[in-house]
Amino acid sequence: MPARGPYNAKAVRIGRTLAEDLRRGRFPDGSYLPAESVLAAECGVARATIRRALALLERQRLVTRVPHRGVLVTGTTASAPPPRRRPATTRTIIAAVAASQPDEGLALMQSGIQDYAREHGFDFHLIASADDPDQPFVALDHSENLGIHGAIILPYPGPDHEDVVERLRARNFPLVCVERRAAAFQVPSVEVDNKTGMYRAVQHLLATHRRPVWYLGMTPGHKTDSDRYEGYRRAMIDGGYGAQIAERTVLHEWSTADPRYWHVSDPWRQGYEVAQRLLAAGDQFWSVACQKDYIAWGLYRACAERGLTIGHQVLVTGFDDLGFAAQLDPPLTTIRKPWRETGYKAAWLLDRAIHGGLSAPIQVTLPVDLIVRSSS
Repeated sequence: MPARGPYNAKAVRIGRTLAEDLRRGRFPDGSYLPAESVLAAECGVARATIRRALALLERQRLVTRVPHRGVLVTGTTASAPPPRRRPATTRTIIAAVAASQPDEGLALMQSGIQDYAREHGFDFHLIASADDPDQPFVALDHSENLGIHGAIILPYPGPDHEDVVERLRARNFPLVCVERRAAAFQVPSVEVDNKTGMYRAVQHLLATHRRPVWYLGMTPGHKTDSDRYEGYRRAMIDGGYGAQIAERTVLHEWSTADPRYWHVSDPWRQGYEVAQRLLAAGDQFWSVACQKDYIAWGLYRACAERGLTIGHQVLVTGFDDLGFAAQLDPPLTTIRKPWRETGYKAAWLLDRAIHGGLSAPIQVTLPVDLIVRSSS
């Protein structure tokens, strides 16, 4: 019997499918593919098969593996049609839907959208309501009255408004979602690699301190938060602590989709409250991966009340790298999200949706970075 080659038939088939996805523009040049675990789940195969398929794409110079970041799409520019511009007499108007209280992350994403609009001579409108997260979607549902050519939906609380999204899609109204509320949304989207980010944070704690890691957060109400928890689960399983995942998961009863959480004046409060349950376990030392920087901030406050030292007795990581993370004492190890780039890339994607440069509802996945500071 002849020896089996390095790439089995399944890997070759998946490689061809991914190559076709790249040529159709599902993953544009300059974006990163989803994590291997995500692709494996999507294709129903083992991660080893995905690795072999990606190696085939590397040999075809369609992708490049970037250490500590992911698989970068590099070889499809020639097949991606440029967007068709409107006549010079018609000025393109794009909008961002901000259905939540303004915060640092949303402000940075909005800045990225505005930068793209300014560079390309577009007008920019903001459809916003800090008090009623439903109102911007009511307005968007009547987009014909707004005089806009397309819209970017930024992360938001409350209902997922899938009915509105579907009606707009049926009317061929150009839409882009930033971190979709649900994977079922069949619209172009810009995602952040939340699974890999949390995986790296937990892996850092496991490798540095060689003990199981606690997970502290809100009840997941968005795909973003579910992905982060899945990253935690995968890291614990790969580290040999899979049997301890459930007992080391401590979640606040509020969901991340709950509008109350998005309107709190002290955003560390829920982290502080859920940290009380964690610390009641009475361990002498803890390694804790927090769902968000705000959760970590609340943990800092709870530890201070109990005389526990962050960075010694309690090792902590966050997620987002908001401005205050580096100002905490000690500075917080966290996962840095590309906030401005997310907005800029969403506007870039919307430009193509408006001007006919998209043949499918593609997903652009942006990489994240682990920023190691004194808390871990």
